Amino acid sequence: MADRTVEQIGQGARRLLAELPALRRLSLAICLELKARHDVQHFLITLPQLSVRRSYSPETHLTVSLRREQFNELVGRGLAEWQEAYRRGRVAISGPEPILKLLGRVISRVQGRRGAAGG
Repeated sequence: MADRTVEQIGQGARRLLAELPALRRLSLAICLELKARHDVQHFLITLPQLSVRRSYSPETHLTVSLRREQFNELVGRGLAEWQEAYRRGRVAISGPEPILKLLGRVISRVQGRRGAAGG
């Protein structure tokens, strides 16, 4: 199950990186925290060379937390669906304020380009 989850996380990360190419230029360590009924699984995602492994590190820049069921729904989806889940409180993102602001600016620029392109 963990190998399949690592593969799913990698696929989801590649999709989001395709929509947010500016993130490929950053050196980031992200903890993905998947919560189940009686369990919490931690996965470490590192950039710019995308790497995913089941691990926990206190040295991450961002932590993305969500329920396992929500992850299963979102893993194949794009940025808009992840944003909507965030707005509804189904996805929590924590980390240092400067990194959160940088992430917000990257997303805003992508949305601005999409709006200017009519899409």
